Amino acid sequence: MGKKSSVYLIIFLGLIIVGYFFTAKIVGENTEKNPANYKSSQPEAGQSGADFTVGGKPPVKEPKILETPKMPEKKIADVVFDIPYVNEAPLGVFAGPWKNACEEASIMMVEGYYLGKKTIENKEAEEFMNMLFEKENILYGSNSNSDAARTAEIINKYSSYGAFIKENPTLEEIKSEINQGRPVLTPNYGFGLKNPNIPFLLSGSSYHMVVVIGYNDQTREFITNDSGDAKTGTGYRYGYDLFMSTVRDYDYSTNKVSGPSRAIFTFPKPAL
Repeated sequence: MGKKSSVYLIIFLGLIIVGYFFTAKIVGENTEKNPANYKSSQPEAGQSGADFTVGGKPPVKEPKILETPKMPEKKIADVVFDIPYVNEAPLGVFAGPWKNACEEASIMMVEGYYLGKKTIENKEAEEFMNMLFEKENILYGSNSNSDAARTAEIINKYSSYGAFIKENPTLEEIKSEINQGRPVLTPNYGFGLKNPNIPFLLSGSSYHMVVVIGYNDQTREFITNDSGDAKTGTGYRYGYDLFMSTVRDYDYSTNKVSGPSRAIFTFPKPAL
């Protein structure tokens, strides 16, 4: 190789080295000034790895856990006691048995009340209600649309409190139970309740069940925990006349909410 060729080669290599360092300096400055330009393949602190695509497959979304609706402020003349709220689909999936689980959710709420609980975690509610589904399937061949008789039997067999059916309950009889600190479960014609926050008003069963937890004679309202209402179900108020007109049991002979007016009165079981 001649002397001139060697000089050209040295100059060429020198330019490559200078260009490399100059480019690295620019990239480093941009990264410092704008960290968003740097994308890591690992989750950042506090970020779930479930947000990242793995093997070209989209991440699997976890069920949306429903937040418990807050109890509204009490009104003057309210006669009401606190009962932990449970939604009929505690994990937010309104499908399968969870589409018609108002009876099981109502049982669970009163269970929590008699056990002295202030709140019930969604997972605990799901486990207890799954147990009730299994028992109903064994006893009746189905866990859907449990009438007052089935609901009372399930309560007496598998809960910590007792229950009995009250035929043709009056407004004053329901209020009397509340005055004595005993929640009342009522089977209802759901469409007649006219609660806009209950999903089954659009699709599902017209049969419903709620827990009566209080009343207000000044406003002429019952105060309920309505498991079908994930938005305002804690302490939801129904007018006396409207509510009493919907208290109807399920009739298996017609598969409609055309049975007589019934309520399920509850009581604490004596300590053993």
